[in-house]
Amino acid sequence: MEPSHRLPALRTVSTT
Repeated sequence: MEPSHRLPALRTVSTT
């Protein structure tokens, strides 16, 4: 899942 859906930059990491 992508909890950081609001962050397109961290969308690759999807950890925060």
